[in-house]
Amino acid sequence: MAQTSWEPAYRTFSIKEGLPSLETYFVYQGKHGYIWFCTDRGVVKYDGFKMEVLTTKNGLPDNVIFWIYEDHKGRIWFISYNGLLSYYDSEKHRIIKYKYNHLISKYIGNNLYPHKTFSVDKDDNVFFSSGNNGILKIDPKGKTRLIRFGRDPLTFNLINGTYLSTFNIQLARFHREVFRAIIRKNGKLEFVTFNSKAYKYNMQSLLCELKVVNGVRILRIQDCFYDIDHPEKTLYFPGTTGFFPMKNDLWITTLNGTHRLKNIPENGLASAPRQHLLQGFRVSAVLKDREKGLWFSTLDKGIVYMPNSIVRNISVFGQEKEVDVTHIAVDRNKDVFYSNHLGVFRLKDHYPVYTANHISRNSVSRLGNVLLLPRVTKEPIDLKDKKYWRVPVSYDNFNENDTSMLTCASMVIRIHQNGDIDTLYDYFTPRKNDKNLHHFFETVCSNDKGEVFVGNAKGLFLLKNGLLDNSIFPNKIRNNRVSCVRYSKELGLVIGTRGEGIYVYKDGRITNHITSANGLVSDQINTMQLEKNGNTCWIATNSGVSKLFFIGNKYARIHNVLNANGLATNEVNYICLDGDLVFLATKKGISKFPANLSFLINPLKKQVSVKELTVDGKIIYLKSPYLEVSSDSKMIHLELRSTNYKSLGTQHYKYRLSATDKWIYGNDGSIDFYDLTSGEYHLELSYLNDNGMWQKPYGILKLHKRPKFVETIWFYIFLVLSSFLLAFVFFRIRAVQINRQRKYKRLIEKLEQKALLAQMNPHFIFNSLNSIQSFLVYNENDLAEKYLQMLSQLIRMTLNNSRESEVTIRQEIDVLTKYVQLEKMRFKDRFDFEFTIALTHMELQNYIPPMLIQPFVENAIIHGFKGLEIPGKLEVNFSKLVENRLMVVVTDNGIGYQSKAANGLDSEHKSYGMQITSERLSLFREKYDAEFDFVIEKLTDEDGKPTGTKVMILIPVFIKD
Repeated sequence: MAQTSWEPAYRTFSIKEGLPSLETYFVYQGKHGYIWFCTDRGVVKYDGFKMEVLTTKNGLPDNVIFWIYEDHKGRIWFISYNGLLSYYDSEKHRIIKYKYNHLISKYIGNNLYPHKTFSVDKDDNVFFSSGNNGILKIDPKGKTRLIRFGRDPLTFNLINGTYLSTFNIQLARFHREVFRAIIRKNGKLEFVTFNSKAYKYNMQSLLCELKVVNGVRILRIQDCFYDIDHPEKTLYFPGTTGFFPMKNDLWITTLNGTHRLKNIPENGLASAPRQHLLQGFRVSAVLKDREKGLWFSTLDKGIVYMPNSIVRNISVFGQEKEVDVTHIAVDRNKDVFYSNHLGVFRLKDHYPVYTANHISRNSVSRLGNVLLLPRVTKEPIDLKDKKYWRVPVSYDNFNENDTSMLTCASMVIRIHQNGDIDTLYDYFTPRKNDKNLHHFFETVCSNDKGEVFVGNAKGLFLLKNGLLDNSIFPNKIRNNRVSCVRYSKELGLVIGTRGEGIYVYKDGRITNHITSANGLVSDQINTMQLEKNGNTCWIATNSGVSKLFFIGNKYARIHNVLNANGLATNEVNYICLDGDLVFLATKKGISKFPANLSFLINPLKKQVSVKELTVDGKIIYLKSPYLEVSSDSKMIHLELRSTNYKSLGTQHYKYRLSATDKWIYGNDGSIDFYDLTSGEYHLELSYLNDNGMWQKPYGILKLHKRPKFVETIWFYIFLVLSSFLLAFVFFRIRAVQINRQRKYKRLIEKLEQKALLAQMNPHFIFNSLNSIQSFLVYNENDLAEKYLQMLSQLIRMTLNNSRESEVTIRQEIDVLTKYVQLEKMRFKDRFDFEFTIALTHMELQNYIPPMLIQPFVENAIIHGFKGLEIPGKLEVNFSKLVENRLMVVVTDNGIGYQSKAANGLDSEHKSYGMQITSERLSLFREKYDAEFDFVIEKLTDEDGKPTGTKVMILIPVFIKD
């Protein structure tokens, strides 16, 4: 047994999924996104997760509901078998009976004509027609008007976008040769005459409707259809149950499936191409939802859902069991051939081209105009057979521009177009370097240089002169199982792995790595195919199919095709590209669809939302995404809804209460929280769309749980006031003590700072006197006089600054400049210095503690330049203020710390200034609660030899009034 026709994948909703009955009459999607089903046991509201059945207990006047109408206010009206009306109020979330049903009952009387037309205008006037009773108008106050057309056999009146029909069956019987209909629109009359076929087929019931397909008016008289502008042509569909315009198409439902008439405005009603779906189903209505999914109500099999009508599937059976397909090939006559463990078959009639006498892996491929079929024996190719060649069994094949074919298994061979076979590698030929290889290869391909590449569980190899080499590839490729490899001039090697997704390798390096984190449907690759453009790659996995379009070397646009998009299964074994079509060999037969993926739509955003909440058993319907609950609330239950109907009620989602929480996963349409602590919560959610990718998280609810009284500020105010009244004196005394302690502490800190600064000044003066003494020893009296004059100025400036806890940056720079000039004189110009100041005039007026930079400059001069054989260079850089912090960089080209330690210089001259500065910085950190710090960096050349020292000092600055 085998299926011989292509059919879209579909799923049925029955009583098991929540329907009250398998007898369904109508399906509709309202503006709020819910799907509604009409049945003989009530109406069903489907939210993407659950079905809610509404009956007379919920307000319906009758459980048999034939039709649904949505008015301008968003009210969903239900038209019942007995003609009585009710509507669903989305704001009140309940069904309300129409208060003037008694007027409709009076109008209908005993005439239970099954087809009724109905409309509501913007003034809330209700228009109702049933058979030959005329049109009943009921205004909001209950006043009625009956509009009759006694002389007209058939009339259609356009009211608020809907054609309401009335007919006079007695008068129609006198029109046996011709049949006339009258169309009333905006007070104007239009007469249309039809032939007698409508009377011949339909006079016993005369069910009439008029609808518009993108400007084309289509008249239905029971099983006959007419274009109003071409009434001479009749379309006949026996067993018609309804017809439904959808943009340019017309869908006609019958007792034997549904017919789609394509592009009526362009092709015309009579000549429109047809598509017959769901043969054998008694279809009563059809709906295309906002995701382009198709819903069909049936009279005996419940609801049928199709993700689309473009993706088609064929099941393959063997020994009355469904078997999976391993390979597909399309010959020059567009006949499709497939292989499975039973052999190779032609699809159109499942004719066995080759039958395996044992369970084996069979394959079929195409080289030019010849199909390559498997063989186990070693007989040569029969060149007389111009259609089929028997070649060794293979796991994979690679077509080399139709001039030859590479295949692989335990051998790697090249089959030429003339029938010659070259054996490029044979595992069973002993080779010392191949001990650790598996006994077969999973994939093979070649590049435009003629190089052959093979892959298996041991990685990817270059096959050259019968030897295998993987040393040219990086570890990421060598250490992964390679399940498929393909080549194009544009991309290079495209390498599919089992677990690491796709690698793209070109010019000796990996240019791209694409995984499920980038949107790939799975990291476990079964096989791949490249389109002729060289930039498009199709990938088959056990989780669906991915289409990658590469833009440059770094970016790939990814589209996924899944079971939710119409595939019979997500488990895909092989891909065959034939022109504009894609064929898939799957675990459940064969699928095909257009390569341009015209059936895919961009996933709609924010499809999962909150439908209702229950707080401690009380249902709450939100008008805004904000909820405030009392402090004693325990249980919060959220019911979700989804308009992603391709998930078929199992929408996967994840949620969290804050950005720092871990994601919680679910798929049952509910979220529960128990005994939350008080505070603000922002519930955000993400869901798996029908392309297999997680949508960007978005907020669905802001939740505020009010605190208990003991958690409020009022409780603490009360507590503080009470404590203050009971212990006012105690706290007053304690406050005085604390203030006194703080005052003493600040005084001690100030004295400690001055004491440290006082240690700095003698240290500096001691070094300066040594300089004067050296001038006098060498009879340099003029220099000694000049030096003494500059020293007196520096001492005066230092004394002035030492009285202050903070000085301006400008003052600090002036003191530092004077000091460096003195040191340069003392060292007889053996070094140069440069000050770089990037501060503005205003920034120079900010304050810093005094004498913080001088010790580092002194250390560079005294220790850095000592023993230096080349002229010294000292640079002091004052950078721009960043966040009220000054960065000073002191750089010298001295001998460096390592050289100083090696020469024993540190032991000769202990830097008291550096030690004192470190102690001062520790005090400043405590006093100012700010970050004072410095970093010393050793400078080296390319050989690692010291070339100097860099000190970076970070000083917070202060602004004084």
